[in-house]
Amino acid sequence: MPTSAEINTISEIFVSLLTRNPARLANGSRLREEMHEQIKSGIKPEGYRPDWVRSSALRILQELVKLGQDFNENHPSDKASVNDLLDILNTVAGRIKKYLNDDEE
Repeated sequence: MPTSAEINTISEIFVSLLTRNPARLANGSRLREEMHEQIKSGIKPEGYRPDWVRSSALRILQELVKLGQDFNENHPSDKASVNDLLDILNTVAGRIKKYLNDDEE
């Protein structure tokens, strides 16, 4: 289990990667917006960015399954639920948003 300091270091590296090169970020933002518009229109987005999103989501889901299994093995009187896994994702999303907001200030 990583320590708080390790998590903070990883988060700082993550944020620094996300906040460099404004031209590439702007392009990524435009592509992301196009992808969302396609989804809203009922079109399955194709290309490297949607493929990356789908494959990344699958990898994260696989990791969440492992985390839930580990929790269940280590806590025989308790059981992880889908809501627990959603709590993990919401916590991660909150941390990403916090670090992005802190970096903008």
